Amino acid sequence: MRTVLRNTDTVFHYWANQTQAEGRCGNVSFSGRALYSYAAKIAELVEHDGRLYAVHTNRSWSITTSSHQSDARRASRHLPSISIYDFGFQPSYLKDVVEKDALALLEKAKRSRVHGDSHRALALKRVEDFNKYMEITGCAERIHGINVDELRESLARSELERQLREEEEQKRQLAAAADGIKRWRAHEQHVCPHTPKPLLRLAFHAGSNVPIVETSWGARIEGQDIYDMWTLVQRARRGDRDYEVGREVGVYRLTKIRRDGSVVVGCHDIDYVEVEGIAKKLGLLKEEVEA
Repeated sequence: MRTVLRNTDTVFHYWANQTQAEGRCGNVSFSGRALYSYAAKIAELVEHDGRLYAVHTNRSWSITTSSHQSDARRASRHLPSISIYDFGFQPSYLKDVVEKDALALLEKAKRSRVHGDSHRALALKRVEDFNKYMEITGCAERIHGINVDELRESLARSELERQLREEEEQKRQLAAAADGIKRWRAHEQHVCPHTPKPLLRLAFHAGSNVPIVETSWGARIEGQDIYDMWTLVQRARRGDRDYEVGREVGVYRLTKIRRDGSVVVGCHDIDYVEVEGIAKKLGLLKEEVEA
């Protein structure tokens, strides 16, 4: 068995998957289920009720060891994860550290107008992870001074309120977008730039019947270019050709016409339903343009 591995990534993945009994590279090593950065134990695999858990430390060390901690979490992301302060301390000491940390986070949550839920969620995770670690290692210590059920309910309410706010904002944005599209279609505004895809409308030169096709993003083609484009769309829809690269369409350059009739000109990817709408208004839809 080769114990000096080719790089540190291999060490992390061999440890997380227990590919072999031990391995090392640089400042990272593992022996059995324990993973080390330098001499510090930063993670361990623990089995409980037939399930393997990845237990990681959240204690801060050097920049290099912090990087190793992140790499260990990534390598073991296929396993349920638990975070504790550190290995090797008495359960009663760990309990005091975690409880003090969680209470400090809850105090920060009370003062924070923006990150309160994040602080509460982290406090809840610290307590739940400690209690779970005590359970899977067979220790009797538990944190009872923080009501985890109350914390869960509070976070659930906040999440529901956030979802409701997002839904209301989406409805508002959709209503505003629909109003903007309606006004643009009626030629009451020059552009409607926030549509997911460009829309088309038909106009005419003043005092003439020369058509102009305008997009909601502010581009336009006119006159014979419109009829030439429709000819190419019909060819593509009949299967004669899929696209024609490089053809000039007004001041723009044609990139693609798909078999479904959708068109890519410059930065505009225009659905066929928009092209078809213009063709109907110009009386072209039933007209067969010869290749």
